[in-house]
Amino acid sequence: MVRIHAFLWVTSSTAAFSTRSVPALTSSVHKRTGRRPLQAQIVDLDDSNYRDTLLGGGEKSFLVDACAVWCGPCKLIEPIVRRCGEKWSDRLDVMRYDIESKSTNVKMELLRQDALPQKLPSLILFRDGKAVAKHSGIISEEELDDFISSNLADQEDLDKDIIGAAEEQRSGFISFGASHDDYMLSGLP
Repeated sequence: MVRIHAFLWVTSSTAAFSTRSVPALTSSVHKRTGRRPLQAQIVDLDDSNYRDTLLGGGEKSFLVDACAVWCGPCKLIEPIVRRCGEKWSDRLDVMRYDIESKSTNVKMELLRQDALPQKLPSLILFRDGKAVAKHSGIISEEELDDFISSNLADQEDLDKDIIGAAEEQRSGFISFGASHDDYMLSGLP
């Protein structure tokens, strides 16, 4: 059970507190299906886990939601980020970074990668330990899907280009790039 504290104004200019218990969101069950709703796990990013996650360079990418407790637009996009986290859970993990936290190592890493948020809310996409894309402001679910798919697709295209270049090199083609001219040698033994 989660306790909610409500502040009530009374006509005699005094204040009273009311406390009531409500079921926690994680224990809610859908009335029709009888199942709990799927929720993407959003991990809080701090000094204890940033090195293993963001800089680890694993198979998955990371979407960092930079937010603040007092930020209204941050609260508006949280369900959108959660739904996209569920949709893209096989390719990326979602992390929340509170900009007012005392995580100096995270702030320094974001600053080093020129990804420190200037506006709230900010979404930063990390791939292979590097910040590859950033979005600031409110975003719709469709725009967030486009943002994620376009930036994750770039990695697939890059992988295909690397494989194509390796095959081309094996077949004897070598290309050199100059500032204005491209030179190619082909048919080497």
